[in-house]
Amino acid sequence: VVWKYPDDIPTITIEWEVGGCAVTEELMCPVNDPALLRTVTIRNKSSVAFTASAVALLYPNLMFFDEYRVDRKRMTLTAMGYETLQLFSLHEATVGDRHIHIDLGEIAAGATKSFTLVLTLNLPREKFLKKGIQVMMEETKRYWQKRAKFSADHQGLNHLFDSSKTALRAAVARSGKADGGI
Repeated sequence: VVWKYPDDIPTITIEWEVGGCAVTEELMCPVNDPALLRTVTIRNKSSVAFTASAVALLYPNLMFFDEYRVDRKRMTLTAMGYETLQLFSLHEATVGDRHIHIDLGEIAAGATKSFTLVLTLNLPREKFLKKGIQVMMEETKRYWQKRAKFSADHQGLNHLFDSSKTALRAAVARSGKADGGI
């Protein structure tokens, strides 16, 4: 798990291998929209084709989200309570009671396939799709390209600067507790 900065956008990248494939997950948040984008890429490193699928779950805390809806027409999971969460895929998918299933089909030897999941907070799927992911990504790219930049020959120092630019502010209260919340 590492921070990467494609187009200067802070992105958490998770890389792992299973069987004959390499999986990369990239998580990022658009700058002006309350959403988390999770792009998963599967690369077939083996010499034979295989079929792949993925399942994403939505199990929100029942203390905060006491109503739950499955929209099998729009393939969207919605949890409502104090706030509203929606989980959906930007690619063809099916939904069950608490999960989204993405069938990637066959992945040829050496080939890759990707899909993107979206988790929104108080942002209905319709508004997300109306604005469009391209517009969100351009806004996010412009925002981060205007932020301070620093580069040295020391990776640790570079990481420290990037982390300080993107991480939550934390302050120590008089009680000694760390306040790391938004």
